[in-house]
Amino acid sequence: MSDRIRSELAEPGSTGYFYSYRNISHSEGPAVSPYTAAVEHPAAPSPPRLLDRVRDKLRKLHYSHRTEEAYVGWIKRFIWFHNKRHPKDMGAAEVEAFLSNLATRRGVSASTQNQALCGLLFLYKQVFGIARSTGSTASRGRNVQSACRWC
Repeated sequence: MSDRIRSELAEPGSTGYFYSYRNISHSEGPAVSPYTAAVEHPAAPSPPRLLDRVRDKLRKLHYSHRTEEAYVGWIKRFIWFHNKRHPKDMGAAEVEAFLSNLATRRGVSASTQNQALCGLLFLYKQVFGIARSTGSTASRGRNVQSACRWC
């Protein structure tokens, strides 16, 4: 755009796009917009949140998108089951309680319970770097034959 058009648009009272850039020189520093003047930027970025760390680790290890969704979902359910406690503050007993609840109260299958266990083990081993042993004391879902009338 030519300087003549910019100067015409910068005239007081014009509704041109370049009106906000009038009388700004590089020696005055950057232009301050009224929309960003009140926003304070933190000095240092905050550390990534837990689920973002899980997603980053899954992506670095080239897990599939569906596996990422499933693991993050099970980790969320685990945290909500224990009233939003941080998983670092919980141990094998809490994992066992969660898995037992899945089998007894929610009636999930053994494979669904195994997927939840894999998601939690990924969290503790890969993200936290903690080897948690989860014994076989949790109630396991049963592999029941299909109740389908056509089978």
